[in-house]
Amino acid sequence: VIEPPSYGQKYFGGSIMVAAIVCYDYKGPLFFFVNDPGNNKTLKPFNLDKDVYINNLLPFWFDDLRNKGMIQGNKLVNGYLLQQDGAPAHTAKLSMEFLDENVGLENVISRTAKKLPPGDCREKIRAQWPANSPDISPLD
Repeated sequence: VIEPPSYGQKYFGGSIMVAAIVCYDYKGPLFFFVNDPGNNKTLKPFNLDKDVYINNLLPFWFDDLRNKGMIQGNKLVNGYLLQQDGAPAHTAKLSMEFLDENVGLENVISRTAKKLPPGDCREKIRAQWPANSPDISPLD
């Protein structure tokens, strides 16, 4: 992770993806992914994969949620739910197992990969994410 450009700083030749976690009474820290081609003339789009998701992004947010008392032990508390869409990084078996170990899938609204066997993560999650649901996706 690279520090984001400062306010007013011009940024040329790359791309920035920003990820966030928000709820009605909490705004988590922003996570910046910077794709800077440097000396490389070809710029490849940044791709959030399951490894980055479970090794960088989720631990970054979960540490903050633990510090705020929103995760106690390995469970979300006080009615908080984690909602995510069906991006491949989100629905990978390792990602779902990581979520189960850290916040409990009973506190997760998510699409699950069709390749997961029944009885695995698919039946534990609180609710399946409905397809094409911008009405419940305030950031979309």
